[in-house]
Amino acid sequence: MKIRTKLILLAVGAMFLPTLLVGGYFFLTSRFMGAAFAPVGPADQYFKTLREHCSSLSDFSDMTRALHRTAIGIGKDGAILFSNGSKEETDAMLNSIGLTDGQRSVAANRPRLPIWVEYVDIRGYGKVLVLTADTHNPRRNFFMDPLFVVSFCLMLFIAGFGLIIARSLQKSLDHLGEMAVQLADGDLDTSIDQGHGEDVSKLAHALEELRLSLKSERARRARLIMGVSHDFRTPVSLIKGYTDALKDHVAKDVKTEERYLAVIKDKTGQLEGLIEDLLDYVRMEGDQNRGDLPHIDICVFFKSLASEFAEDAAIMERQFTFIAPTLDGIFASVDTKAAARAFRNLFANAVHYTHKDGNISLEVKVAEQNLLASIVDDGIGIAPEDKNSIFEPFFRGKNASKRSGSGLGLAVVKSMIESHGWEISCTSTPGRGTCFTVTIPVLERGMDQPGERSRP
Repeated sequence: MKIRTKLILLAVGAMFLPTLLVGGYFFLTSRFMGAAFAPVGPADQYFKTLREHCSSLSDFSDMTRALHRTAIGIGKDGAILFSNGSKEETDAMLNSIGLTDGQRSVAANRPRLPIWVEYVDIRGYGKVLVLTADTHNPRRNFFMDPLFVVSFCLMLFIAGFGLIIARSLQKSLDHLGEMAVQLADGDLDTSIDQGHGEDVSKLAHALEELRLSLKSERARRARLIMGVSHDFRTPVSLIKGYTDALKDHVAKDVKTEERYLAVIKDKTGQLEGLIEDLLDYVRMEGDQNRGDLPHIDICVFFKSLASEFAEDAAIMERQFTFIAPTLDGIFASVDTKAAARAFRNLFANAVHYTHKDGNISLEVKVAEQNLLASIVDDGIGIAPEDKNSIFEPFFRGKNASKRSGSGLGLAVVKSMIESHGWEISCTSTPGRGTCFTVTIPVLERGMDQPGERSRP
């Protein structure tokens, strides 16, 4: 049962139903209370009998008792000639018609009786004022009234049902609290128990997904730290070793010293590159939401990149090709500096893992509402078992383990691409080459650009 349903049932059971039952009980009781004092014989029949058959005070007394009436006979002088009720009943009847004042406090504590008054001729007394009240059954116990008993039982049932729901809800909330404390304490190795009700089960499943995500993030950070430590340790150790060698005058000639200094400079440059890549990665990881980006003509952007890549490829003795249809009038939201750096990294990767005179191409095409930009090479390729890990920080594939590099390049590229809301994918065949494809959502053709057109 859902928590919302439990709360609704609890509110209805604890507030509305008991109120309706108690209110209904008192309404019905007040409406039909007269049934508790139902007369044995109607008053008009009683007076008719007295008029037709009562000739003396003894007849009056006998007929009153025979008809199960409570009556008082008052003479002309106000004296009570007859009364078959108790003193309290007599006082209550007299008080009801205002004949006495002294007994009001007594009568006020008695149930008010239905009183009928009529003059009856009685021999020897003339016109006698007769007051009669219905003789009622013994006063019922209010708490034994069937309606009260039924209402009270229903109220107990509803209260018990509400307590059961509240207990179930409390258990669910306690379970949620335990799961939250478990995560807050950093226990990411113990799985979340998901066997407590529909709503709690859904939330527990979400917390389990969060636990797994946090655990994966923790492992990723651990790999990042290990990678940083490893990649920094090697050049730092070499720099320290060659520095100590120079300090201890291990080098016997100037040529050897220059070679040592060249190694130190090279490793220092390697450290600078590693630090720059690491800062880029951290910066892009912490700035995934880049807000509104300027809309640029994508044709200008890729033509400029292609021109730059062609010059670099010629210097690096690689063959470069730019393949693109007519792209005029197609706009996209682009941070040109970050996007250009991402494509430059992909191009540098292609150059790095492609042999001399190898082929590299930048291919751009339109697919529905997207632009597909691919960097394709015919280099060494990527092993199938490494494809799912190439975007991880400091990951080096089997084919690339013998080549220099920080292992952060593709991680930085992926962060830059995803910060635009774009996607990047990779296909590769070992020994035949690799293709990185970036999917870029485009805007409507020919629309006005709200931002400046900028070149990389």
